[in-house]
Amino acid sequence: MLLRLGSRDGDIDAAVAVARSVRLLATEDALYADVAPARVPAFIRALAYAGIAAADAPDAPVPDGVAVPAIADRLDPLPHGIRALDVVWVDVVPLATATRRALGPRITRWIPPRDARRARCRALLRGVEQLLAWERRAWVSRADLADPRVRRVVRPIVFDRGALEPKTRSHLCRRESGEISRWAAG
Repeated sequence: MLLRLGSRDGDIDAAVAVARSVRLLATEDALYADVAPARVPAFIRALAYAGIAAADAPDAPVPDGVAVPAIADRLDPLPHGIRALDVVWVDVVPLATATRRALGPRITRWIPPRDARRARCRALLRGVEQLLAWERRAWVSRADLADPRVRRVVRPIVFDRGALEPKTRSHLCRRESGEISRWAAG
Protein backbone atom coordinates (compact mmCIF):
# COMPACT_ATOMS: atom_id res chain seq x y z
CA MET A 1 0.00 0.00 0.00
CA LEU A 2 1.41 3.37 -0.99
CA LEU A 3 1.55 6.16 1.60
CA ARG A 4 2.64 9.76 1.27
CA LEU A 5 4.60 10.93 4.31
CA GLY A 6 3.83 14.39 5.61
CA SER A 7 7.37 15.19 6.66
CA ARG A 8 10.89 14.05 5.91
CA ASP A 9 12.26 14.77 9.37
CA GLY A 10 11.99 12.15 12.10
CA ASP A 11 13.09 8.64 12.96
CA ILE A 12 12.04 6.81 9.81
CA ASP A 13 14.50 3.99 10.61
CA ALA A 14 12.38 2.82 13.56
CA ALA A 15 9.21 2.83 11.44
CA VAL A 16 10.95 0.87 8.70
CA ALA A 17 12.06 -1.69 11.27
CA VAL A 18 8.44 -2.10 12.40
CA ALA A 19 7.22 -2.56 8.82
CA ARG A 20 9.89 -5.22 8.14
CA SER A 21 10.02 -4.45 4.38
CA VAL A 22 9.53 -1.03 2.77
CA ARG A 23 10.17 0.68 -0.53
CA LEU A 24 10.83 4.40 0.00
CA LEU A 25 10.44 6.78 -2.94
CA ALA A 26 11.80 10.32 -2.67
CA THR A 27 11.19 13.14 -5.08
CA GLU A 28 12.27 16.73 -4.68
CA ASP A 29 9.04 17.68 -2.94
CA ALA A 30 7.63 14.47 -1.37
CA LEU A 31 8.46 11.17 0.30
CA TYR A 32 6.42 8.01 -0.29
CA ALA A 33 6.48 4.60 1.37
CA ASP A 34 5.23 1.36 -0.15
CA VAL A 35 4.37 -1.10 2.65
CA ALA A 36 2.62 -4.47 2.79
CA PRO A 37 -1.07 -3.91 3.67
CA ALA A 38 -0.85 -6.06 6.82
CA ARG A 39 1.97 -3.87 8.20
CA VAL A 40 0.42 -0.47 7.41
CA PRO A 41 -1.23 0.19 10.83
CA ALA A 42 1.99 -0.58 12.75
CA PHE A 43 4.02 1.49 10.27
CA ILE A 44 1.68 4.49 10.59
CA ARG A 45 1.81 4.19 14.40
CA ALA A 46 5.62 4.11 14.38
CA LEU A 47 5.67 7.15 12.08
CA ALA A 48 3.31 8.97 14.44
CA TYR A 49 5.72 8.34 17.33
CA ALA A 50 8.40 9.96 15.15
CA GLY A 51 6.15 12.96 14.47
CA ILE A 52 5.43 12.10 10.84
CA ALA A 53 1.93 11.99 9.36
CA ALA A 54 1.06 9.49 6.62
CA ALA A 55 -1.85 9.44 4.19
CA ASP A 56 -2.89 7.24 1.29
CA ALA A 57 -1.30 8.19 -2.01
CA PRO A 58 -3.24 7.68 -5.24
CA ASP A 59 -0.28 6.50 -7.30
CA ALA A 60 3.48 6.25 -7.09
CA PRO A 61 5.74 8.75 -8.80
CA VAL A 62 7.35 7.44 -11.96
CA PRO A 63 10.71 8.34 -13.44
CA ASP A 64 10.86 10.94 -16.16
CA GLY A 65 11.06 9.44 -19.64
CA VAL A 66 14.52 10.93 -20.27
CA ALA A 67 15.93 10.09 -16.84
CA VAL A 68 18.94 7.80 -16.61
CA PRO A 69 18.91 4.99 -14.01
CA ALA A 70 21.71 5.13 -11.47
CA ILE A 71 22.94 3.04 -8.55
CA ALA A 72 24.31 4.11 -5.18
CA ASP A 73 26.46 2.36 -2.59
CA ARG A 74 25.80 4.92 0.15
CA LEU A 75 22.75 6.61 1.61
CA ASP A 76 24.04 10.14 1.13
CA PRO A 77 21.23 12.42 -0.04
CA LEU A 78 21.30 13.89 -3.51
CA PRO A 79 22.18 17.61 -3.63
CA HIS A 80 19.33 20.12 -3.38
CA GLY A 81 17.83 21.29 -6.65
CA ILE A 82 18.33 17.95 -8.42
CA ARG A 83 15.11 16.64 -9.93
CA ALA A 84 15.28 12.88 -9.48
CA LEU A 85 13.31 9.89 -8.34
CA ASP A 86 15.34 8.24 -5.58
CA VAL A 87 14.19 4.76 -4.49
CA VAL A 88 15.47 2.76 -1.50
CA TRP A 89 14.34 -0.80 -0.75
CA VAL A 90 14.80 -1.74 2.92
CA ASP A 91 14.34 -5.12 4.61
CA VAL A 92 14.97 -6.12 8.22
CA VAL A 93 17.68 -8.77 8.42
CA PRO A 94 16.44 -11.91 10.23
CA LEU A 95 17.70 -12.20 13.80
CA ALA A 96 19.73 -15.37 13.18
CA THR A 97 21.63 -13.78 10.29
CA ALA A 98 22.10 -10.50 12.17
CA THR A 99 23.56 -12.19 15.26
CA ARG A 100 25.87 -14.33 13.12
CA ARG A 101 27.16 -11.18 11.41
CA ALA A 102 27.51 -9.38 14.76
CA LEU A 103 29.61 -12.16 16.26
CA GLY A 104 31.81 -12.30 13.17
CA PRO A 105 33.69 -15.22 11.66
CA ARG A 106 34.87 -17.92 14.01
CA ILE A 107 38.44 -18.82 13.17
CA THR A 108 38.77 -21.28 15.97
CA ARG A 109 36.09 -22.65 18.22
CA TRP A 110 38.18 -22.03 21.36
CA ILE A 111 38.63 -18.28 21.00
CA PRO A 112 35.48 -16.41 22.12
CA PRO A 113 34.24 -13.32 20.23
CA ARG A 114 35.49 -9.90 21.39
CA ASP A 115 33.51 -7.87 23.90
CA ALA A 116 32.34 -5.28 21.34
CA ARG A 117 30.95 -8.01 19.08
CA ARG A 118 29.22 -9.67 22.02
CA ALA A 119 27.68 -6.35 23.05
CA ARG A 120 26.33 -5.85 19.51
CA CYS A 121 24.89 -9.35 19.53
CA ARG A 122 23.32 -8.77 22.96
CA ALA A 123 21.68 -5.54 21.69
CA LEU A 124 20.23 -7.46 18.73
CA LEU A 125 18.87 -10.22 20.95
CA ARG A 126 17.28 -7.74 23.37
CA GLY A 127 15.58 -5.86 20.54
CA VAL A 128 17.49 -2.65 21.24
CA GLU A 129 19.11 -2.78 17.80
CA GLN A 130 18.17 -4.18 14.39
CA LEU A 131 20.13 -4.71 11.22
CA LEU A 132 18.61 -3.30 8.02
CA ALA A 133 19.52 -4.42 4.50
CA TRP A 134 19.01 -1.85 1.77
CA GLU A 135 19.47 -1.23 -1.93
CA ARG A 136 19.19 2.13 -3.72
CA ARG A 137 18.41 3.23 -7.27
CA ALA A 138 17.82 6.74 -8.64
CA TRP A 139 16.55 8.09 -11.94
CA VAL A 140 18.35 11.34 -12.76
CA SER A 141 18.47 13.52 -15.87
CA ARG A 142 21.61 13.35 -18.01
CA ALA A 143 22.41 16.99 -17.31
CA ASP A 144 22.20 16.51 -13.54
CA LEU A 145 24.22 13.29 -13.77
CA ALA A 146 27.10 15.31 -15.26
CA ASP A 147 27.26 17.37 -12.04
CA PRO A 148 30.21 16.17 -9.89
CA ARG A 149 28.13 16.57 -6.71
CA VAL A 150 25.65 14.03 -8.07
CA ARG A 151 28.38 11.69 -9.34
CA ARG A 152 29.77 11.46 -5.79
CA VAL A 153 26.47 9.93 -4.70
CA VAL A 154 25.24 7.87 -7.68
CA ARG A 155 26.70 6.36 -10.82
CA PRO A 156 24.73 5.45 -13.97
CA ILE A 157 23.65 1.92 -14.76
CA VAL A 158 24.99 1.41 -18.27
CA PHE A 159 24.92 -2.26 -19.21
CA ASP A 160 23.11 -4.22 -16.49
CA ARG A 161 19.43 -3.34 -16.97
CA GLY A 162 18.57 -6.22 -14.61
CA ALA A 163 19.97 -4.05 -11.81
CA LEU A 164 16.99 -1.69 -12.04
CA GLU A 165 14.87 -3.88 -9.73
CA PRO A 166 17.30 -5.39 -7.23
CA LYS A 167 16.58 -8.94 -6.10
CA THR A 168 18.84 -8.83 -3.05
CA ARG A 169 19.69 -6.15 -0.52
CA SER A 170 23.47 -6.07 -0.41
CA HIS A 171 24.11 -3.06 1.85
CA LEU A 172 23.68 -3.04 5.63
CA CYS A 173 23.06 -0.40 8.26
CA ARG A 174 21.98 -0.42 11.88
CA ARG A 175 18.58 0.97 12.88
CA GLU A 176 20.21 3.19 15.49
CA SER A 177 22.59 4.74 12.95
CA GLY A 178 19.81 6.87 11.43
CA GLU A 179 21.20 6.56 7.88
CA ILE A 180 17.77 6.10 6.28
CA SER A 181 16.40 9.12 8.16
CA ARG A 182 19.32 11.27 6.97
CA TRP A 183 18.72 10.10 3.38
CA ALA A 184 15.01 10.88 3.63
CA ALA A 185 15.62 14.33 5.13
CA GLY A 186 17.74 15.15 2.11
